[in-house]
Amino acid sequence: MKHTISSTELEIRDGNFRCACSVSENNVFRIHLRMTPRSVTSVEACALGASYAVPAGGFQAAPIRQDAIVSSSSDKEREARIELKPNPGEFALYSAHGSCLTASGDVLSLQLSTADGAVLQELSFGRGEKGVEIRWSIGAEDRFYGLGERSGFLDKRGRSYLMWNTDEPFHHELRDPLYQSVPFVIHRLAADSVKAGAVGLFLDDPGRSVFDLGESDPTLAFIRTERNEAVLYLFPHEEVFEVTSAYTGLTGRHELPPRWALGFQQCRYSYFPDSRVLEIAEEFRQRRIPCDVIYLDIHYMDGYRVFTWDPDRFPDPHALIARLHEQGFRVVTIVDPGVKIDPEYDVYMSGSARNAFARRTDGTVYAGEVWPGAAVFPDFLRQDTRTWWAEQHHALFDVGVDGIWNDMNEPADFTGDLLDRTKFTPPSDLMLEGSAGLRSIDRYHNVYGQMMCSATAEAFATQKPELRPFMVTRAGYAGIQRYAAVWTGDNDSSWAHLAMMIPMLLNMGLSGVAFCGSDVGGFQGNASGELFARWMQSSCFTPFFRAHTSTGTRDHEPWAFGPEVEDVCRRAILLRGRLLPYVYSLFDEYRQTGKPLLRPMLSADSDDPRLAGMWNQFLLGDDLLVAPVLEPEARSRVVYLPAGHWYRWDQVCFADEAGAGEAAPDAPDGDAGDAGEMGLPLYHGGKEYLVEAPLERIPVFVRAGAVLPLYARAPQHEADSGEVDTEPVLALFADTRDFRSEFVLYDDDRESQAYLRGELRRDRLRFSGPAPYQLELATAEANHERRAQRYRVRLYRPDGGVQTRVIPAQDGTYSL
Repeated sequence: MKHTISSTELEIRDGNFRCACSVSENNVFRIHLRMTPRSVTSVEACALGASYAVPAGGFQAAPIRQDAIVSSSSDKEREARIELKPNPGEFALYSAHGSCLTASGDVLSLQLSTADGAVLQELSFGRGEKGVEIRWSIGAEDRFYGLGERSGFLDKRGRSYLMWNTDEPFHHELRDPLYQSVPFVIHRLAADSVKAGAVGLFLDDPGRSVFDLGESDPTLAFIRTERNEAVLYLFPHEEVFEVTSAYTGLTGRHELPPRWALGFQQCRYSYFPDSRVLEIAEEFRQRRIPCDVIYLDIHYMDGYRVFTWDPDRFPDPHALIARLHEQGFRVVTIVDPGVKIDPEYDVYMSGSARNAFARRTDGTVYAGEVWPGAAVFPDFLRQDTRTWWAEQHHALFDVGVDGIWNDMNEPADFTGDLLDRTKFTPPSDLMLEGSAGLRSIDRYHNVYGQMMCSATAEAFATQKPELRPFMVTRAGYAGIQRYAAVWTGDNDSSWAHLAMMIPMLLNMGLSGVAFCGSDVGGFQGNASGELFARWMQSSCFTPFFRAHTSTGTRDHEPWAFGPEVEDVCRRAILLRGRLLPYVYSLFDEYRQTGKPLLRPMLSADSDDPRLAGMWNQFLLGDDLLVAPVLEPEARSRVVYLPAGHWYRWDQVCFADEAGAGEAAPDAPDGDAGDAGEMGLPLYHGGKEYLVEAPLERIPVFVRAGAVLPLYARAPQHEADSGEVDTEPVLALFADTRDFRSEFVLYDDDRESQAYLRGELRRDRLRFSGPAPYQLELATAEANHERRAQRYRVRLYRPDGGVQTRVIPAQDGTYSL
């Protein structure tokens, strides 16, 4: 066994294997393993090429110092270093944080441990059936999270997951794969005397791979690739969210969206003609149901040709969009990658002239089939193709379109296999010119949709340079969050899919994709009024909030199910509007830390074993606990409250815009304060409660000690927020014991790129007690105006009382 040490890397060579190890200053280990392929013509012989997940410069290998054996921990300096052991091939690679990757004379085995020497993982590398195989042991109580968009429960243990973007509309809780592939998993080790903590493993390979998390052997986990080369990143930390933070530090995070993209959005397949679009818009405004966005699905196009307008259905798109803008709506149009083969179609002809379309191994342009019929597929991995595609967006942006909805970009191909949906895609002999050279599309399959989004981002950057881009995509790979929001594809109008939404979105957030949501009411089939209402109540707390339905279904607008459901939906959407200051501030927190807006219950108390796999309730931020109703005709549900004290808030937040309400009728004896009018009962955490959930609300709790910035009235759309900005509400939820909490309220101009230049505002809201309670307002960053002139402070007390006071929007400490 031989080794070579450079300034930033240790490489070990042994027979047919070469393993290069490095570590970044922020405690990320990179392992680059290469095997001699069985033959130079095999699929596994293809080199990986530059990463599509990690931006250039995203991983900065730390300079490493070579040491002899260190005799004591006190000698260990806080910098990256390598210790060579006496036996050949033995070494220890330390990060500046003290984490350690060691090899004990065998290049095929590496051990990851903490700064205090506790072993986290022992990784074995070998040759699998088709490529590199990585394995490690798992304890009986260990958990797995992440993997992006996946069906099933929150804990992903016990199944295998294929990384292969697939147009799979007929999915259920066991179906895999789906539309996105994020080959990143968080292994949470159960606390015991030997090891504890969490380790993230990210396989940076946009081709096919499998994560077997205890399915074939309940004591082992495997990652299997189809390449002779594997790049694996390891993220050792104490907590799950620290792993997500480190992973998004490597692969990137969502930038702030325009704030209108956080409002309610309405879609269907399809609204046409233009008069129907205006009718929908008018209904929202007349019925006083807030809505920020209306979508146009493929029927706006001329014969499903991308970047065109149907001359009969949409004869004057500029006038239509101008009218919608006057009413406060933004317009988002769908764009598919397939380009119709038509010699009289400018997009097809210009793309052909630019050599933009993917070819087969024989050099001929590949012709598949999608909505317009025979179609070609752009090679988005080529920069020139992406630039050409970006230029085509003039047909949309020049008439006023605000956002782009990238669909069908797995890519789906109707000539594929209808039964095996993993083959419902172009064949393997389609070639793409990516970072590893001209290779089969299989090599780049999972990144195709992501590079389409990269082309769309270029369109925004060149044609709307001062505005924040908004796009939503169906397909993606690790790092898709740098470009787009994600919705969960073609779900069903079923209670099962409503329930499936929760763990799916939570794991997407843990995988870096924080701006995510599902189609409210379900896309396929007809929702009942009750299902639509419950979905709306649940999704008003998700980052991406859009109702959508398929062609051939009944109307699925909030008013389509009768007055009772319309009122339920209106209240849910109004609540989302009132929560905008809170949600926007959480997005800023995510941008800085990587912590998702939507959080699994384990974030409330990582030491509580009941929370580790809890999937049917969730947190929005740290302070709002949401327990959706997931069964028909249910008018109550069991809610588990983590340690601490919690206020029952749903009878207030769903009640009216003034925030008034009465105590919940089912407040537990001995566990709630004697809440008077407009007061809230206080519950003790660490146990379950059976909570009433009439159709007009779902259980929502607020952590005692919390500060919630709210609007007193929900704006009908983003441009309507001027008045409510002048006197927002600060809802304070006092605890019974000593407490001190802080919330950072964020604001900027809400639409432009100026915040990237530092034109933003952060105010610290510090709340402490016990009585007399103190609220401190302190400017943290003041490069943007404070819109509020006054704050209406609403204090909820543990004794069930509530008081309201108006204070000036000025820095200072206020006694309550």
